[in-house]
Amino acid sequence: GLLLRIQEGLSPQLQNVLRATAAPSIAGTESVELSALQIVLRQSCGEVIEDAAAMELLTATPESHVVFFHIKETVYASIPQAEKQAFHLKVGRRLWQAYSEVRREA
Repeated sequence: GLLLRIQEGLSPQLQNVLRATAAPSIAGTESVELSALQIVLRQSCGEVIEDAAAMELLTATPESHVVFFHIKETVYASIPQAEKQAFHLKVGRRLWQAYSEVRREA
């Protein structure tokens, strides 16, 4: 539908952010911690988040560092089924690696 056509016209960087926020393995029910998102993407994504918020694709709440995502089901459904398992594996490994590093430092 319309949302999928809009998504196709977005920059690859913004598409990656939207996909990461849509993944059930990183997202809670309606939100994603910005720090977790940056771990998964291995990059700062503040500017991309601002762009997505300006396009009303999501709402960023700087006070709690959480991104509330409005169209996550549509974006997640757009990920080809053959890619979903590898996508979840990558997300899980990056979060586990970051968690393990924090535990070693503690």
